[in-house]
Formats: sequence, C-alpha cells, structure tokens
Amino acid sequence: MELKGYEAPHAGVDKWRIFYADESNIYLIADDYIAGENAPNGQSGSKINENDTYRLSFDNVYRDYSGASWISSNGKGSKWLSQFLGSYGTSTNTNIRAVAYMMDTNVWSGYYAGEDAEYAMGGPTIEMYCASYKDTHPSKYLECGNVDSYGYNVRWNGGSWSTSQSGLVQDDFNSIYIKSDTSKAYGMWLASPSANTNDDLMYAYYDGVVDNFDSSLTTLGLRPLVCLKSSVQLQIEEDGYLWIQ
Repeated sequence: MELKGYEAPHAGVDKWRIFYADESNIYLIADDYIAGENAPNGQSGSKINENDTYRLSFDNVYRDYSGASWISSNGKGSKWLSQFLGSYGTSTNTNIRAVAYMMDTNVWSGYYAGEDAEYAMGGPTIEMYCASYKDTHPSKYLECGNVDSYGYNVRWNGGSWSTSQSGLVQDDFNSIYIKSDTSKAYGMWLASPSANTNDDLMYAYYDGVVDNFDSSLTTLGLRPLVCLKSSVQLQIEEDGYLWIQ
C-alpha cells in the first residue's frame, strides 16, 4: 500500500511503502532505487561507487568502517543483525564493513529521516526481510540463520540451509521484496553479510532469488529503509492511501 504524509529531506524518493511493523515501530522502504547522488558519503567522507546512475557498489565506502563492532556501538538498527553480531561481533571482514555503511544511521538519517522518523538505513537486513516475508507469506516463508564467521544462510521454512534461495514471487506486495523492473538496477542490496565468503553481501534479485555476491557487484541498487518513531500511527483514508498521524 502506498504511503503519503511522510517527507524525507534530500531523499530522491518519490514514494514510500510499508515494509514491516513490529511491536514498537513501523518501517518504510523506498518504492524504487535511489540515484548515487542521493546516497550519503561514508563516515570519513568516502563516496559510494556509481557504476551507473542507480547501480551502486561498495568499493570505496566500506573502507570507512571497522566492521561488526562499529555496528554494535552504533546501536539504532543493530537489533536487526543480532544473529551475526551476537556470534561474530568482532568481525572485520569486507562484507560486514560494507554492511556497516548501509547501517550507518548517522549518515543516512541526514538524507532520509524526517521529523517522524527515528532513523534510516541504506536498506533492510536479512533478518528484517525474513520477518516481513513471514508476515505476508505465512505458509511458505524465508528464514535466515545458521550463521558462520562470514555471515548468514537462508532457507524456506523447514528446508535446508544454503547461501541462496529461489522462488520468491516477483512484484507481490507492491514489489517490496522483489522488483522485476530492471531499468534501473537488477536487485537491491540487503544490509547483511553472506556465509558464502568474507566478501559477499546478500541481495534480493529481480528474478525472485535471495543470493550473494561480493561488494563490488555492479548491477545492484539501494532502497533505503526508514524506522518511524514509536509515537507515529497510520490511518487508512477513503482513497485507500495510508497517512501518517
């Protein structure tokens, strides 16, 4: 469902959608990929690598971050990476350093968090992605876990763990999980390390696959995530839109 009434400064995002809600907060996701010019620099000023206007990789910005310990100390979004941080909280692998950029709520909040928001990140983690997917697909849903020192594995509920899974439905729930339109990018980066190698991050691809590749992949984009303040409520209007109250 499309959301109206949320404004984010300098965002370059025309439309926001509800991605997930837990007992405390509502989370929004950008309906489409952002242009590189709207992605913030890292904490030390490094720029994200623009392979095309919307196809972004982490060749530069990951160097601004030490890794898992930085994410834990940053705090705001770290609960959504708890499985990895709880077991490998000192990891300095390349993939977790790239994830730290996506989870740097300091640099992202300056671009995406308006007065109704608590924080913003460069995209959802695999833990939030799976929690949301389970809510909307209660019969067959994606799970993440079986973490090792590199990162996460995924499985369909009751299935076998692997570094990738296929079969997600294209474009259901307004394309919040899988966006089949490849005119801008072929998929979205997820803010999570993969168990495949110490370089690989997870991503959701246009063809319905949650997979992994190293942080230099040149075909993927970012769809920022915003956590609304716990005081924010939503109201359904007669025109079918959701408005922030």
